[in-house]
Amino acid sequence: MKIKSKSKSKSKSMNKIKSRSFQNNDQQQQQQLFSSLTYENQLILNKSSSLTTLKTSKSTETIIDEYLRRKQIEPLEIIGEGGFSTVYKVRYLNQNNNNGHIYAAKVMNLNETNRIWVTKCLKHEMFISKLLQHPNIVRTYDYFKTNTYAVIIMEYYSNGSIRLEMDRQNHPYDIGEAGRLFTGLITGLQYMHSKNIAHRDLKLDNFFLDNNRQPLIGDFGFAAIGIKQGRLIIEHLIRQTRCGSDADVYSMGVCLYEMLHQKLPNIDMTTTTNSNTSLKSSSLKSLSFATNINERWQNLIKSMLNLEPNERPTVEMISYQISTPLFRIMTMVQSTIIKKRIVAAAARRLSPGSIAFHNHD
Repeated sequence: MKIKSKSKSKSKSMNKIKSRSFQNNDQQQQQQLFSSLTYENQLILNKSSSLTTLKTSKSTETIIDEYLRRKQIEPLEIIGEGGFSTVYKVRYLNQNNNNGHIYAAKVMNLNETNRIWVTKCLKHEMFISKLLQHPNIVRTYDYFKTNTYAVIIMEYYSNGSIRLEMDRQNHPYDIGEAGRLFTGLITGLQYMHSKNIAHRDLKLDNFFLDNNRQPLIGDFGFAAIGIKQGRLIIEHLIRQTRCGSDADVYSMGVCLYEMLHQKLPNIDMTTTTNSNTSLKSSSLKSLSFATNINERWQNLIKSMLNLEPNERPTVEMISYQISTPLFRIMTMVQSTIIKKRIVAAAARRLSPGSIAFHNHD
């Protein structure tokens, strides 16, 4: 009988422990749910004694809309969406002297699913975005962060990105226009690298056009500041190795090729083996170019796409090469010749002699 009483007492104690654990789990779930609610809903919840009194269910877009309005920012429309953020076209509600100036607001939801990205990349993006001030860099006006959201306020560019423009026109740029855009982007990237900042996500989607169609580099979510001459530039930012700037050069080579061909370069990887090691390399012989791309531009692209990072040119070398008088003159002459050929071909198609008339009498 004593043994049975002991077993009963044990079972009772176990039940108490289980009930306490369930209560703790319920409390943790309630706390998590409470922290995810908007400020207004938390006020409603505080006035009641249970979760069942909360009857409002709002979409994420509505919650962000309310959050921005509390910051005196009026969201007008969504203009872009990414893996971690949504970009809104916005204007300030409390500024009467800005004549309704339009901005772009990048809103990032700081939930648990992207917590790693937030801790490693967000503070870098916010700091770098505000640090960079250059005509070929997207201008950042302000940024702020809470436990729920982070927002970066930037200039809004109605022309959109180079990617969008190429999709609209449905053909590649001619050598003159591609060279002009590329020169502006290289100038902006050279400024970044002079600050020891690597972008690390250069692509046509992140190149924007202002009202004068001047190119600007944006989206610094993967950018990094690093070590320069053994001295730490800013202590809380991650270390940049040489592959950061070299990766930017490679990406710019891909972008330049894509602007000229409206497709990505096809690079075949071949494996060469010697007695000591096995190395992957490419001679880029398989890389084909359109007939309107002269040899100087071809060689520049090939050097940027070199699979050996140490053999790629620096941004300073690229900037010097494309700014030389001979390089510019050859580009202008080639662009002029191409335009004349296009006009002549169009004239031939429209000339009366090119239309065949058939007599069926």
